[in-house]
Amino acid sequence: ATPYDTAPTPGPTFLPGPPAGAGPAGPPTNPAWGADLPPAPPPARSRKPAALALGAVVAVIVVIGGFIAFSMGKPSTEDKYLDALTEAKQRTEFPTDAAAVLHAKTECEKFERSGDPRGGKAEKIGVSYYCPKWEKDFKLLETRTITGTFSLFDTDLYGDDGDSCEGEGGYGDLNASTQVVLTDGEGKQLARTDLGPGTLDTYTCEFEFEFEATEGEDSYLVEVGDRGAISHTWSELKDGPALSIGS
Repeated sequence: ATPYDTAPTPGPTFLPGPPAGAGPAGPPTNPAWGADLPPAPPPARSRKPAALALGAVVAVIVVIGGFIAFSMGKPSTEDKYLDALTEAKQRTEFPTDAAAVLHAKTECEKFERSGDPRGGKAEKIGVSYYCPKWEKDFKLLETRTITGTFSLFDTDLYGDDGDSCEGEGGYGDLNASTQVVLTDGEGKQLARTDLGPGTLDTYTCEFEFEFEATEGEDSYLVEVGDRGAISHTWSELKDGPALSIGS
């Protein structure tokens, strides 16, 4: 056998050293391989906190937007008050909606001063929305339709009984369109209506009129045209004012 007939004995294995020019002051080396490695990248920042913050902002915006939308769609006190007046058939008692609102607020101020909340249906509704603290003590006053008569005596009136008639000569201001006005003792207007058509009965022209009135005033003055006001109590007014002129 020759020396070449046996397997060679393995010798020591050498790892490659650092590149030429690299020394102890050079970049760190891999302790296992002795080769230089690139610097480790910085740890990645978590995106979770930013996502949570963004979600919180969006949630706040949604809540605020929903609240604004809800508030804009919610009926105001004024809207509810006017709707209640309409349902109670009291809205037409006022010339405008602004006048109705002003009346309710003024009545509440009056109740604060007097401590005696009272009035008709419209005032009761106003208390419910603008000063509910008086709702329990509020006294609903009677409101009724008053029917009154006005008799014009004039011997110059001619015609058959039942014919239409109106004032003539010195009574020429008394006719169907003459105004009948109801006021309280201080001159505040409570109601107004037309005298209406007259009907002849011998030498008398009879007129009949109607208006609504509410109890609670010290006195009620009824005036036809400019012919002077006649005072009535509530009891007398309910029985129907019977006014007359002429002889």
